[in-house]
Amino acid sequence: MSRDFLNKFNKAAAIIFLAGVLNAGCIGAIREKREAARIEQDAAYRNGLGIYRVGDFYDANGKQGVVFQIDSTGRHGKILSLREKKCQWDVNMRIVFPNYYGTATGATSEENGLDNWNKVTKIDGWREKYPAFAYCETFGEGWYLPAYYEWSRIYNLHSRRRALIDSTLNARQADPLFSGKYWTSSESSGGTAWDSGGSTQPKNAFKQVRAIAAF
Repeated sequence: MSRDFLNKFNKAAAIIFLAGVLNAGCIGAIREKREAARIEQDAAYRNGLGIYRVGDFYDANGKQGVVFQIDSTGRHGKILSLREKKCQWDVNMRIVFPNYYGTATGATSEENGLDNWNKVTKIDGWREKYPAFAYCETFGEGWYLPAYYEWSRIYNLHSRRRALIDSTLNARQADPLFSGKYWTSSESSGGTAWDSGGSTQPKNAFKQVRAIAAF
């Protein structure tokens, strides 16, 4: 067998191999697009019936957000805001080392952020005093700063729930979840409140804030 024939044979084999690789890649990409379209169509159908899953985009009743909690029916749950901001819990809190000085608001629930919200928003001048709460109000009626255990259902860097939420936030070009700690509405003392990581922080610290709402 001549060397010229072998060279031609090897070139032909290489072309066939490369074509197979490219074809497999194209088929894989097509399958991924079809699966993404199927998932989106499934979500649209469910959402049209008022049924949601964790990670779904919620756009109803004047609210937009990402579903992070649902009941057994999928018709009721809670959503996370698409945007976030860094601000203080309480602007009037001060530190005279090693002591923290601030005014207790009574927002001590670790389970119910709405209960904390109702206590803080009854205080005169609360919008100026408590920026984290005031920011949540900008999303409209029904939005509030989550309590500690409400955040624990969202904030887990290694959870599937976190991945689903981040995927939808990215798809909507919204603010991705911050890798650090967020403010919760759960007060731990007059001068401190809990962050989403389970630590108490001075209320005048600047931390990320995200709002939630029930549906």
